Order: sequence, then structure tokens, then C-alpha cells
Amino acid sequence: MVDDAKTAILLPPLSFLDDAPLVTMFSRVLENNVLVTYPVSLYTRESKGEMKWLGFVYAFLYTGKDGKKVAHITYPLCFDDNYKKEIYERLLKETEELASAFGASRMEYQGYQHVTGDVFKPLSGIKFGNTLNADFLDFVKEKGFVQKEVRSCYKVSLSEIPEEPVNVYTISDFPERKQKYLELCRVCDSFPQLFDMGQVSAWVGEHFFDEEWVIFAESGEERGVIRWFPQSLFGGGRGAKVVRLLFCGTPQFMCASIAQALSKIARSGIDKIQIADIPQGPIENAVKKWGWKVYETVDMVYYYGDI
Repeated sequence: MVDDAKTAILLPPLSFLDDAPLVTMFSRVLENNVLVTYPVSLYTRESKGEMKWLGFVYAFLYTGKDGKKVAHITYPLCFDDNYKKEIYERLLKETEELASAFGASRMEYQGYQHVTGDVFKPLSGIKFGNTLNADFLDFVKEKGFVQKEVRSCYKVSLSEIPEEPVNVYTISDFPERKQKYLELCRVCDSFPQLFDMGQVSAWVGEHFFDEEWVIFAESGEERGVIRWFPQSLFGGGRGAKVVRLLFCGTPQFMCASIAQALSKIARSGIDKIQIADIPQGPIENAVKKWGWKVYETVDMVYYYGDI
């Protein structure tokens, strides 16, 4: 059945995309007149012409800050467990063809492991989102992907967060807020994509960019930003999910800034906070004192060599 399946650049029904809360039908898809976002669906046709959905993966092509091109896999789905491996093989093959045409030097996948409790949305800072899929993580390991980095998500106890002497603040003016946020994306190592400030600024809208959801931090020459989303956006309660940490400064500054930002979020009426993408080392050593680990984010990469 899978051998006869067809692929197409289209989304499956949105009801299949429960963990892609930031998906829109009008997401930016072009970069320098080149298509860079590919929703790849695998399907067959029933005898009456109806589509039978088999699998899905969202592929995003970009240029890294090292100047090399990258193909990033996100949101892998299988709709027929009887043919799971075959479906993943076809989806990976389609993504590899896109990567080859793009001239990618590597393919990346962000998976999740050691999940110990409820996971707040969104899972990923990528606009489309991501989904928990232990089977696909095992699959890419079998296909030769290697582990590049592991980061953790913690649920923090608000009573354990210390007060720190760091200035955290929001910016009411949207153009100023956008410019300052994008500048930190441009210069911080934890944001991997190389981009043109003018082009990106033109298509970043205010949607999902509320003033209170973007908290800046400063201390002398050190600076950073914490981006979060309230769970009420996704039908949840009074919880919050921190999805991006961008910092230019010492680990001590980053720890203090995170603490102050979490306290600020809590004062807005939030009673549960999860903070993702905590790097191993001094940052995690500080955050683990405030709560407990919910899951780990695993960055996997497959290198094609010099292309």
C-alpha cells in the first residue's frame, strides 16, 4: 500500500494537528523567492476517490549562522501503525530530496524523551510547532542521525523562585518590541538561523507577539529576552510555557534574568509555569532547584558532508 502512495505539498485536516497550535494557513513560505516551508503529506486514494491519509511531516529549509544550508524536520505523524516504518521511510525520502535540491549540508530533527508529566503547549519555538513522537526519534537514530544537544523543560514551583537584582521589562510599542527581539535573534547563538533583518521585520506581525509575552532583561552590557505563551490560548488553565531563551551574557546573568521573568509572569495571574530549552550546566543546576524536570528536548542531526 505504501509503495503506491502519493506525496503532495499540502496539510492534512487541521483536526490531525492538535499539537501545532501556532499553525496558520498564511504562514510565510518564501525566502528570496525560494519556497522554504514544505508540508509533506503521504496518502492513497480509496476506490471512490476519497483520500486515505498515511503520514505527514513538515520540512523547513534555512541557512544557518555558519553559512551552511539546513533541512529541518518537524511534526512527523503516522496515521496507520501497520505500516509505520514504511511511512516514515517515504516521508524521510521526500525530505531528503528537498534537502538535496536545496543544497543542505545537514538534516535536523528535534525530538523529545523522558516525558514525566503533562506537557504545556507549544512544544517547539518553530512557528508550526511540533509533537511528541518517540517512534520517529528511534527511527532517525536508526537512520544514522546523531545526538547534537539535549536541553530540559522544567515545571517550576513559584514559591521557590528567588528575587534577583536584574532589570526585566516589556515594551509597549510593537515596532520597537519587534526590532529589539529580532536583534537578539540575530546575535544570540541559541537562535540558529541566519536572516536579513529588513526582510524578516516586514513579515513579522503582532499576532502571537503580545507585549506581556516578550520579556526583556538587561544588566550593564548583558541582555536577553524570554518569550512565553499563556495556556489559555490553547484551551488550558492559568498556566504558561516559556518557549525561547535568547541571551548575550554570563550564566549568572541568564539565571537571574530567568528568575525575575518567571516572577513577573507569575504576578500576571499565572499559577503554573513550564520553561523549556534549559541548557545543561549552570543554568539547569539553578533551575532544578526551583522545580522538577518534565521532559528533555533532543537535537538530532544527519550530516551530508561538504555540499
